[in-house]
Amino acid sequence: MAKKILGIILNIFIVIAVIIIILVVYSMVQTKMMKKDYVNIAGFTILQVATGSMSPTMEEKDIIVAKILSKEQALSLGIDDIVIYQEKNYMITHRIVKVEKDEFVTKGDANNTSDNPIKKDEVIGKVVHIISDIGIWEKVLTEPQVYISIMMTITLWGITFLYKPEKKVNTTGEKANENKGDEKKE
Repeated sequence: MAKKILGIILNIFIVIAVIIIILVVYSMVQTKMMKKDYVNIAGFTILQVATGSMSPTMEEKDIIVAKILSKEQALSLGIDDIVIYQEKNYMITHRIVKVEKDEFVTKGDANNTSDNPIKKDEVIGKVVHIISDIGIWEKVLTEPQVYISIMMTITLWGITFLYKPEKKVNTTGEKANENKGDEKKE
């Protein structure tokens, strides 16, 4: 029973790893081959915070999930919404502090001054979730020693739980120890 449960757990890990690999390849295709500035996965994008300008709401290395907005959806944004827009070659994630006729004024929570106004249709998306403390996991999981240890552990688990010993066969071709009780009865 334990081997069956561990086999199921191993299969779940394999499925998760395959999904992650597919998402990474899909992301690379969109950003490298299709020359997009961000990845669009079912109407959402995932970005990593590069600076502390939104501290304490989000810290450097946190991961943000943002809903990609159409130009019409961007018109409905208001004060306190955290938005993503592009300025030159950078993705900026700041909070809307002022709404004007056809522009937003944004500001990082940790900044003293507001940003230059942006057109409402320049907004790429709205932050819907912040995954904190990812920076430490990134640092741990990208260390070669940790990565190698994890891969060796998964490999050894796979070998251990998928290994099925062969049944011993005696020289006459019969399974060993099977008919010993029957021979004594005759």
